[in-house]
Amino acid sequence: MIKMPKKETTLLVLTIIVLFTFFLSPRLASADFSDIFNKITGFGSSPQTLGVSVQTNSIPVIGNVTVYNSPFSAVESGNNSVFFSFVVTDADGDNNILNDSAVANISRTGETARYNDTFIDNTLGGCVAQERGSNFKNFTCNISFVYYDGAGAWNISVRINDSAAAFAQNITQTFTINELTALVIYPSTISFPTIGLSDVNVSARANLTINNTGNDDISGREFSGEYINFTAIALVGESNSNTAIPTNNISIGTTDGLGTQPAFCDVSRTANVTKLINHTSALSPYNNFSAGINGSFMLAQATGAQDILQLCFLDVPDDLTAQNYSTTKSASWSIIIW
Repeated sequence: MIKMPKKETTLLVLTIIVLFTFFLSPRLASADFSDIFNKITGFGSSPQTLGVSVQTNSIPVIGNVTVYNSPFSAVESGNNSVFFSFVVTDADGDNNILNDSAVANISRTGETARYNDTFIDNTLGGCVAQERGSNFKNFTCNISFVYYDGAGAWNISVRINDSAAAFAQNITQTFTINELTALVIYPSTISFPTIGLSDVNVSARANLTINNTGNDDISGREFSGEYINFTAIALVGESNSNTAIPTNNISIGTTDGLGTQPAFCDVSRTANVTKLINHTSALSPYNNFSAGINGSFMLAQATGAQDILQLCFLDVPDDLTAQNYSTTKSASWSIIIW
């Protein structure tokens, strides 16, 4: 028999007492051991259910865009409006279609886009919902265009949002703006100061300003486009109609000038000056002129859509009778687009 040292026996007994005290603690005395195990491991617990739901959203659909009264005519120096409508359907119901998100624009290559778009400008009305059903809304729109917007086919783009921020767009429709050729000329009369016999290079009292008030590009004769056709009639004596000043004594040209005399009096500068001479008939005191003039163009645009011209008496015949000469006993001069 081996005897353990007294000190070691004391330590072993102490350890047993501590463990025994642990298992007999009042907090655990009423709990079943298997219950403790289940709480720690989850063993034997009942399965828990978890509900999962996903909400779907239908994307709105824009049907055909209907245009009313196309083609549209430009209004001289003013605006006109394009009218059209489109129907939006949404499987989630018409309340899912946002009224204030219906917007539209019109565009054409080389032209400024016109719009009725509350995203760009909240003061614009957008497109208005005129009628509705259980899953659709019918929107009507109008967009203004200006007199210089180009003639031809324009594209229409419309879009709509729903309450979930999904959107639809339709860019399939077109319409036509008609061509408008229109001019405003100021002043309506041309006059020269008192001219002496044999005077040269005398300018008219005022420039002749021609404004393009339509959407027709007057690109000039040099570009094989439309151009200003100027018709001038011989100036006949008001007192003695047996004498007249033929138009070949007069030139017309742009008001830019280089050198010592205005460009419109320099007939050597044929790029922008035209001598009013009829080359198809013999010269006479009653010579008239009707043809395109050089260097004149007026593009249809917001600014700079004008031509400023000036008339010049190149030389005054020294055999004229002293009196007033005008178109009173002949015919009025005219400017037309050719």
